[in-house]
Amino acid sequence: MGRGFRQLVDIAEKALSPAINDPTTAVQVVDRLHDLLSRVVRRPEPGGVYYDDDGAARVIRPVVTWPGLVTLAFEEIREYGGTSVQVHRRLRASLDDLLEIAPPDRSEPLLRQLRLVQESAALHFPEPEERALAQEPDDSGLGNDEPAD
Repeated sequence: MGRGFRQLVDIAEKALSPAINDPTTAVQVVDRLHDLLSRVVRRPEPGGVYYDDDGAARVIRPVVTWPGLVTLAFEEIREYGGTSVQVHRRLRASLDDLLEIAPPDRSEPLLRQLRLVQESAALHFPEPEERALAQEPDDSGLGNDEPAD
């Protein structure tokens, strides 16, 4: 599972590079990551140990934990998209939504990322009005509070 997340994050990072500067693609990746995280947020953590019929461990493979998936999904996109209001708003909307559906034992990594998104907005947007806009969730991609037609 982590490999697919990694590929999506790489796409967002490339989109946010100075040479390409395509925050719209980056927020579309955030949308896909949000969809994936919302599907696994309630699933039990994978164990990574597979047993034979007699109960002996036969295969042990590394697994990506919930905190690892959340960090992978948000950390680098937040860093690369630090100067994009659009990226901040979509990250905020994704985190807010995941916090609503996450069981209490899955909330901490989401709260950490939310705190980091807020700190990033304060750092990159010194003007109060722009900072407030960057901290306002936007799950529509319209960049305003008007309902879609």
